[in-house]
Amino acid sequence: MLKESLNKWLKIDPIEIIREILSDRAILKWIEEKNRKQLKKGLNSEGVKLSDIGGEYSAVTLDLNPDKVADKVDLFDTGKFYESIIAQANLFDFVEITANPIKVEESGQRVNLYNRWGKDIIGLNEENLQELIEIVKDKLIIEILKKV
Repeated sequence: MLKESLNKWLKIDPIEIIREILSDRAILKWIEEKNRKQLKKGLNSEGVKLSDIGGEYSAVTLDLNPDKVADKVDLFDTGKFYESIIAQANLFDFVEITANPIKVEESGQRVNLYNRWGKDIIGLNEENLQELIEIVKDKLIIEILKKV
């Protein structure tokens, strides 16, 4: 009986269970939404204000969006960038968050948001990352207990 129990424990692969948890579409949607909420607060994944990185909105953007405040950049004009944020399970990094950073201005000029505000506009900040770790930890415990 002890040997059987020990064998069950030894067969558990916590990395594989974590991969399964992070492949859950509900978890991936949660990650996407947390990234969007960070941006709405004007912060990148490092917790840095976007206005401190790329400056304020242009006069044209402010004219087109009178509700915007020049020094609170959130990268939400049409919503297309936010809609493009996708979290996917990834074999090497567990989860990869991607987005289409190309914005087409009214003039037809293509602008890459990464060039102005950096690639850190995509990704979870420390607070959200810690929250994700707690969620995964709780699910991991449940899954391990089911297997033994």
